[in-house]
Amino acid sequence: MTKTEAERSTLSLAAIAVRVAATSLMVAAAASLGAVPAFAQALPEADIIFVVDESGSMGDEQASLQANIIQVANDLAASTDGRYGLVGYGASNPTPVTEQPLTDDLTAFATAVGGLTINGATEPGYDATIHALTDPAIGLRSTAGTCIVLATDEPSNGDAATAQEAIDALAVEGAFFFGLVQFNSTTPPSYQPLADASGGALFDLDAFNTDPAGVLNALLTTCVESIVASSGGKVTGGGRLDIDDGSVSFGTVAMADEEGARGNLQVNDHVTGARFHGSTVDILFALENTASWSGEGRWNGEEGYRFEITVVDNRNGNSKKKGIPDTVDITIRDAFDAVIWSTGGPVDLTKGNVVVH
Repeated sequence: MTKTEAERSTLSLAAIAVRVAATSLMVAAAASLGAVPAFAQALPEADIIFVVDESGSMGDEQASLQANIIQVANDLAASTDGRYGLVGYGASNPTPVTEQPLTDDLTAFATAVGGLTINGATEPGYDATIHALTDPAIGLRSTAGTCIVLATDEPSNGDAATAQEAIDALAVEGAFFFGLVQFNSTTPPSYQPLADASGGALFDLDAFNTDPAGVLNALLTTCVESIVASSGGKVTGGGRLDIDDGSVSFGTVAMADEEGARGNLQVNDHVTGARFHGSTVDILFALENTASWSGEGRWNGEEGYRFEITVVDNRNGNSKKKGIPDTVDITIRDAFDAVIWSTGGPVDLTKGNVVVH
């Protein structure tokens, strides 16, 4: 079955922003530790490459993309560190060309879209997809998720490469393929295998012409959701925290995979007698030895509380003789977002161990 933007209608940029907002705050604390410089990025990184057909029938679509990309990308900035690149293909010389390397300068990107031509007749979409993933000039980031967004009203034709070779190129980069294609009898069958194999989707080009901002919003939202979902990770561990002479203990299991995010968190303050049980995980980010996640739970048996946690696994357990101890940073909030308990920033794990898998 062809996946369209209608099937993704429950997704929104606002929903993703809510899911990552708490984690963004936690990552800022983790970045201050200096343990993993790349993790200082507060939001998941997305490299989004538009691959646009330059044949004679694509003028209106190019104009709509140019007119709407800045606003939609600015909205997306609430939930991702996005970079945008542009590849043109199918012009009078149908060889794909990198028109704009990945950039966060949206004005430069929109200007590049405005410079596309509409004078070709051959549309080698498979070649263009491979070019977008393999041209060094594009500037893919090794730490970013990648989405290819191919816009065309024709099936792939005149290619040197096959559909399978394009699928292989997507797999090498772990990239998602999204097609903004005309839903006729020939174009979706040409690109559906790329979307299916990569975990992407096809969106209706005619719907884009009617509501360019809405369809572009839905497409890019789905791209970011796919990147976030694929980030995955698992954290296990527990022990005593360096607070009040080790009077606070905690334990946790958190994971994220193709089935979603899940896990639990236990915090026991043995001085005050307060207890927290976190029973859900909204979203989990893990990079190298640092992980951050958030969720909901019960404070002293009462529902309606949220937690945020960042851990750094220094691979030494609690032994200072072996090096720097693991660190834990926990904040618990009530329904009004007021902080009711926290570690006061990252604290050492004095007894126990945390493992970021």
